[in-house]
Amino acid sequence: MNVYQNTTGMDRDSHIRAIAYSMWEEEGRPEGRAETHWLTACQLVDAADGAAQATLEPEWLKRTEAETAVEAEASPAEQPQPEAATMQLTEALRRLRKSQAA
Repeated sequence: MNVYQNTTGMDRDSHIRAIAYSMWEEEGRPEGRAETHWLTACQLVDAADGAAQATLEPEWLKRTEAETAVEAEASPAEQPQPEAATMQLTEALRRLRKSQAA
C-alpha cells in the first residue's frame, strides 16, 4: 500500500486524475490542456509523497554516513552497554509484574 492509499484511499493514478480534473474545471474546462494538468498534478502528488515519506521515515534512516561514522567512533564509555540495558529492562519487567500482582 502506498502513501496515497493510506492518506486518500486512492491509488496514485486516481489521485493524479482527480487533481488534474479539478484543475481543468477550475480553469473553465479549456480544450487541449490535459497534458499540462496531468503533469502539474504529477508534480503535486510527487511533492506530497516526498513530504509524507519524510515524516514517515524513522530518524535513524535520515542519518548521513558521516553521522553514522562519528557515532561508531564514539568511545566505549559513551556507547550504551547491552548489559545495562538488559538489567534496566529486567528491573522494569519485575516492577510491572509486582504492580500487576498487587
